[in-house]
Formats: sequence, structure tokens, C-alpha cells
Amino acid sequence: MRKFLKDALDGYLKGRGSETLGERPLMYNENQMYIHYQKGSLVLYALSDYLGETVFNQTAKAYLKSTAFQNPPYTTSLEFVDSFRRATPDSLRYLIKDMFETITLYNNKVESVSSKKLKNGKYQVDIQFEVAKYRVDANGKRAIMIKGANHSCLRNLIG
Repeated sequence: MRKFLKDALDGYLKGRGSETLGERPLMYNENQMYIHYQKGSLVLYALSDYLGETVFNQTAKAYLKSTAFQNPPYTTSLEFVDSFRRATPDSLRYLIKDMFETITLYNNKVESVSSKKLKNGKYQVDIQFEVAKYRVDANGKRAIMIKGANHSCLRNLIG
């Protein structure tokens, strides 16, 4: 799965790098295959991670059941996203906006890592990292910086 997700991310970033018409958010997208397939698979996999596989599968199943063999007017991406919005807890609703309604990108990097063995046999791991989240317009220009900060993380790992 890790390789699939890496390939999907690479395909999405490559596609958006060569886009000539301007990228549209996932839920408003038409005929930009790198968004449908590469970004779409990443978004749905991440949403499954956040909601939990059971909630995700129940929501997808209910949506499919309600729209299967539908006569016109046919379902839309807006209805699909709304079904997941209803299943998403308030604390995670920002994900719907970030993943479906806007073009949101992340720039996360580890700046340094150090570790030392503790007397109790566990390890102390110190990680210095930078996290940034930003929105871009259709042409890839950064429109809004959402978050950006340096963080340190201290964690004891079982030895």
C-alpha cells in the first residue's frame, strides 16, 4: 500500500506540475485524470484513516445504496462529499474542506533526529520538524498559509 500511495502522490504532483488549464478542487473536477485517480485515491485512503475503516465503509455503502440504479437527475460529487461530511465528526470537518473543496497542500519535513538509550531500556527520540499547510489557486500560486511552525517532539519508544 505504501508504494501505491507514493506512486499516487508522485502522479498527482507531476500532473499538477504540467497542468495548463488550472487545477480545480477534487469535488469540482472534470477531465483532469491526475486529480480523479491519483489525488482521489490519496484523499479517500486518508479519509478512511481519519474516520476509521468501519465508518468509512458504512458511509460509502449507504451512499452507493441510495444512488444505485438512479434515474435522472443523477448523483453528483457534491452529494458524495455531503454524505462523508455528515459522517465526519466536527473535530475533523476541516478535512472535507481541505481534501475536497479547496486545493490544500502540505510541506512537512524532518529537520533533525537524535536518540539515546535510557536506563529503563527504552529510547528517547527527539525530532525537530517543520509543518506547513497552505492553499493554492488554480495556477498553483500560494493563496493562504494556514499553518507554519517549527515543532519538537519527544517520544519514548519501547526498547
